[in-house]
Amino acid sequence: MTSSQQRARYCYLALSIWIFFLMAATYKYLGSNDTATSNSINNNYKLSINNQNSISRDFSRNSNFRNKRIFSVCNDPENINYGSEGLLTSSQWQLKEVIVLIRHGDRGPLAHIRNISAINCGLNPKTSSNILLTQYKNFINEITQSGHLPWSQTGPFHGFPLLPSSDSQCHLAQLTYIGVAQLLNIGRMLSNVYIKKLQLENSTTANVDDILVYSTKYRRTFQSGLAFLYGFLPPELLTKVQIKESDSVTFCFTDCACPAADHYSRLVQEESNENLESHPAVLNLVREAASIMYEVPEKSLFKNPTILKDSLLTYICHDSTLPCIIENQNFLRCIKTDQVASLFTYIDWENQQHTKNVFLKRSCLLKAYGLIRNIVTQMLKHVSDSKPKFVLYSGHDWALQYLCTALGVKQMNDVTQYASRLIFEIYKDVSNTQTDTSYGVVSSYMFRFLANGRDVTKDLSFCKDNLLKLGYNIYGCKIEAIVRFLHDDYFSSLNVTNFKDACRL
Repeated sequence: MTSSQQRARYCYLALSIWIFFLMAATYKYLGSNDTATSNSINNNYKLSINNQNSISRDFSRNSNFRNKRIFSVCNDPENINYGSEGLLTSSQWQLKEVIVLIRHGDRGPLAHIRNISAINCGLNPKTSSNILLTQYKNFINEITQSGHLPWSQTGPFHGFPLLPSSDSQCHLAQLTYIGVAQLLNIGRMLSNVYIKKLQLENSTTANVDDILVYSTKYRRTFQSGLAFLYGFLPPELLTKVQIKESDSVTFCFTDCACPAADHYSRLVQEESNENLESHPAVLNLVREAASIMYEVPEKSLFKNPTILKDSLLTYICHDSTLPCIIENQNFLRCIKTDQVASLFTYIDWENQQHTKNVFLKRSCLLKAYGLIRNIVTQMLKHVSDSKPKFVLYSGHDWALQYLCTALGVKQMNDVTQYASRLIFEIYKDVSNTQTDTSYGVVSSYMFRFLANGRDVTKDLSFCKDNLLKLGYNIYGCKIEAIVRFLHDDYFSSLNVTNFKDACRL
């Protein structure tokens, strides 16, 4: 082998070694780059989550009017305040009876949503509401240990738990401790207003015949009613009160079956579907958000803004991050706060359209008839027998909406918020010694109607000719006006005179 050949051989070996090390370094670099790429994806994912958290926090209770409007549906227990309840303090008018309708408190969603187990539905222990809640839980534990459970041992609510099953976890359609706190606060607040005036402050001035309570047969309404009663009544009366079951979510009692009401409801739903189809951007928003929101998105959920709103409230009302999903391993798709705002704006717009819908009015008239009839019956019972002094209906937002619409109250979207309240205050003119009656009602009786503390008596369609101005933003309406409305005018817009004929198709 010549020297030139040896040099060539050495060069070849050196080049081979250099190439080997170059390839090894390249593989190492590529491996590190893959790891870096992977870390980058993870960091981007974490960054997206962090951004989403930031966006969610920006969707704050103390920010702009739009966000405050959305959060108002949550009805934070700490923000529940006195309204116009009991403001009439004239010596001429004496409060005789109070009739209250409540919507249940804060609850879990109606559909299976993502990451529900990660949402904290518990009450903040640092809030003032927690003191009353702790007292209530201790009370329930004491009567449970004593075996004295008058509401759930026998009767229609046999076996119902008296408290939510978890301190902090959300459960499908079940009341949360925030919901319990809402009703405790409202009960205590209304107790401060009414309890002495109605002479219900102790067992020497009152008995169980003075109190009548109805609840729909759902855990959330039963538990909400019980929490309200704890805040409202003294314990010695509370443990004696019987809670009666309503067979219907609308408290229709004996006036329930109504094919025409169902027909009108279908027509209203058809209009809602047409409205959504005519707003393709909103429809796409609902479809996209539904695909993110639900664990098993059913076909019907892709065209239902109302259920989507309800599901979103579980995140919003509990200050939880809006949900996201990962697609194709490296793409994060999230529901954004501006989408939430757009959805709520659309639903508000649609509700405004519904106020012009004659079929909605007819449907509400028919669905609320049984409840209005029962309310008027309780008024007349008190006029004749001075009992009951207090009536409670613990139910759902539908019942409150149907009632307000049937009575002609407008701008009542706020009655859909958790723990909403509608109140009839019945007064007697103690200076009036007249015995004349109209429709079987002594003319000295009148009532006020309040929605979440706001006096809406003057908005009642049948009170225009029987309205009493009693003070600044304080109005009264003769009881005979609501009796006349129920007996003579209720079905006039349907060109019939009774419920049976009105329900025929």
